Formats: sequence, C-alpha cells, structure tokens
Amino acid sequence: MGVKAALGDFNTFNFGSQNLDVSLDMMQENQGIIVVKTFPGASHARIYLNALKNNKQIFKEYKPEEYSLLMISADNFKKLQTDRDILPYLNFYKTKYR
Repeated sequence: MGVKAALGDFNTFNFGSQNLDVSLDMMQENQGIIVVKTFPGASHARIYLNALKNNKQIFKEYKPEEYSLLMISADNFKKLQTDRDILPYLNFYKTKYR
C-alpha cells in the first residue's frame, strides 16, 4: 500500500494533467501488481515508465529483483487478469521487449 500511495503522489506532482488511475490487484497469494492507467498512448506510457525508473525513492524498501516495472497492452492485461499469474507474462515480456 505504501508504494501505491507513493505512486499517487508521484503522479500528482509529475503527471497531474494526465489524471492517471492507480490500483492494486492481487494475482496470487504472493503476487500483486500495481496498475497505473490510462495513458493517451504508448509514447506517454514510455515517458512515465522512464521517469518512474529514475525515481529511487518509491521502491527504496525493495531490492531490484523483488519488483518489475513494465508496460502492458490492454489486450495482454485482460489475459493477465484472466490467468491471475504474472510469471508467464514476465517471461514473455523479457523475451519480446527487453
């Protein structure tokens, strides 16, 4: 919940005009995702993701291997919500987008 609140503050101060929505969704018992949406387009989402990666305060309580920052399309997000398991999507993302 602390990260979700920090993201809300980050959004207000840095991306306030975009009216971004932040939500927390549990996938499985040990998997949760914080979703930030809705961006006008992929380029806006990339700018946001890069700004977030450069902010070390939000995730300071976590080791880099304990979280991932990534973009996901609306269609892939729907599938993720159906599957309720982030690990297959992370493997897909790493092979296709990194």
